[in-house]
Amino acid sequence: MHCTAGISIVATLIFTPFLPINKDMCHEWNALGDVVAYRYKIIRGVFGSFLAVVVVLYGLMASILLLDSKTSCLEIVGGSGCGR
Repeated sequence: MHCTAGISIVATLIFTPFLPINKDMCHEWNALGDVVAYRYKIIRGVFGSFLAVVVVLYGLMASILLLDSKTSCLEIVGGSGCGR
């Protein structure tokens, strides 16, 4: 659970700078049209794809680890710790 929350926080920190700061900036970007959108299109696509892949792979890994009783106790998948 902590990893998913951490990924969400990182995604928020990465994508927040791409948002307009105020109403005037919204109007300016709207007037410029696709020039501003194209500037960040590749960066947003790469980061968005990377974060989506990380979340899906973590979910798959956690699901597989939860199936085995030896690894379901690991803290990374939500267990209480195998050594306790």
